Amino acid sequence: MKEVWEAYLSGEEKTRYLKLAAGLTVVGAAEGIAPSLIGLAMDNPSAKMAAMLALGYLGTQTVTGWVQKKLSVDFDRFLHDIMQKQEGLNQRLARDLAFQPGERMAKGESRGKITATLRRSQDAFQDILYSVAKTQAPAIASTVVGLGMMLANDWRLGLVSLTSAPIAVAISRRNEKKSGPIIEEAYRNEEKIAEEVEDQLLAHQDIVLSGMREQMAGRLEGLAKKKGDLSHERRSARQGMQFQSQTLNGGVFAALTAGGVALRELGVQQSGAIVTALVYSGMFRNSWDQIVYANNSLLESLKSIEMMEEVFNGYADAEVEADDQRIGASEIEEYSFEVDHVSLGLEGEGKIIDDVSFRVPAGGVVRLEGKSGQGKTTLTRLMSGYYQPSQGEIRIGGHAVSEIKKAGPDSLYARVAYLSQHPYIFESGSIKDNLAFGNPDVTDDQMRAVLQELELAPRFTIKGVLQLDEKPQGLSGGEKARLGLARVLLKIRSHENGGVVFLDQATEELDEQTEAQVAHILLEEKRQRPNTTFVIISHREEFVEALSHPKEGEGLSIQRVRLSGGKLVEDSSVVN
Repeated sequence: MKEVWEAYLSGEEKTRYLKLAAGLTVVGAAEGIAPSLIGLAMDNPSAKMAAMLALGYLGTQTVTGWVQKKLSVDFDRFLHDIMQKQEGLNQRLARDLAFQPGERMAKGESRGKITATLRRSQDAFQDILYSVAKTQAPAIASTVVGLGMMLANDWRLGLVSLTSAPIAVAISRRNEKKSGPIIEEAYRNEEKIAEEVEDQLLAHQDIVLSGMREQMAGRLEGLAKKKGDLSHERRSARQGMQFQSQTLNGGVFAALTAGGVALRELGVQQSGAIVTALVYSGMFRNSWDQIVYANNSLLESLKSIEMMEEVFNGYADAEVEADDQRIGASEIEEYSFEVDHVSLGLEGEGKIIDDVSFRVPAGGVVRLEGKSGQGKTTLTRLMSGYYQPSQGEIRIGGHAVSEIKKAGPDSLYARVAYLSQHPYIFESGSIKDNLAFGNPDVTDDQMRAVLQELELAPRFTIKGVLQLDEKPQGLSGGEKARLGLARVLLKIRSHENGGVVFLDQATEELDEQTEAQVAHILLEEKRQRPNTTFVIISHREEFVEALSHPKEGEGLSIQRVRLSGGKLVEDSSVVN
């Protein structure tokens, strides 16, 4: 509660929370006074006075119910507002997700954990605030008032209920010890399910075409079965606690009844006083059970918050704070690369890049070569700052990549264009949304021009009009590649003083004719923007040949950097 209180609520919100909690607590206390009116009504010799006391009880219950309803609605609105506010939980989770370190996102296990934690965090956050203000504080008030009224009515009957409290706490403690490990195991299983679902969605075609649908469905079924088993264990633990509590409540009720009757036979108690004692005992036990159950539920929410703090570890704030000390991309005069004794080791995978050094001049073109799995893509991730090297340093224009801003309009990524074999195309957005991805200042005319240039315009033309608001659904692999290329071209053309273009097997999905067309377009872009540095990964010799030895005009001078096992085995001199 303290963690949530300090990290997510402003001073004004704390005040409002306390006022709402105090109001709900007062209502809980007021509810604890009303039952005494019933006892007085039963024992009052005047029928008129008894009726007035009964009406007083009804009125008290009605008023407290209405106030409680209003406060509850206000409290729910308050929770909604603090979730949705600027710098609220939703924004913080979203930003921390976007700012996750690249090395972490490379691991499927981490992605599953992130997905599952994101889904649980909002409910856990609200449950903690909700439980304290709407459940526990009013229940504590009702418990105290109920106990006080019982003791005031007859201290002997009050002690019967009071002695049940330590027993209820013991029952709760036993349940916590049993439930805690089950919750942790359930969370781990939930993360495995999220990871497995993500992997199967990404590899759906491979699964179908390999005839492995039944087997892969079986993997998910096994995890789902484990989830069901764990849920059953958790429910059984809670039901066991509820059974023990109900048995305890029944025992208390029976003892009170027997004690009350015995006292009445001795002439100590009247029937109304006995009924009042029973009502207050029920109120006390009910309120106490609410506190115990709420604490058990909080155990799960607290574990979710702990996991949230571990997974969403303030990466966005840390990056923004670090950016205050970094230089802007506008301060970089030229985009050369210096890779200086760089190594990278990811957890459980050893060294992926091992002591690699080379230099690319500003405006140069370098081709990273080597068989699949030798570290080429990983090296581009290091050069772009997506990964941080375990050893060594990478400099752009003489500045360490770690010292260049990573967010905002003057970040390094405002000058970086990246195109992979499978570009990110989000079908929930429009063509315009996709082309503006990474290009916030691009105009509609520029978008239409690049679509015409890449022969994508007919695909999105309806009744003779190019529709930028259409969604890019049902695109082939080649069309997605060209749409991604259109985005890169717009980014290149926005570079005033140079920048960097990463092409990671960007033409693998294209036919030979389109690939040659793309090579021609990129060659023309490079001629018009000689300060732009290109980093290319391609297994298509025809594509590289079209860049270095075009049929018309002068080609590009391409530096070759060959990797094997993550090590540099060749750094050619610039060749034609």
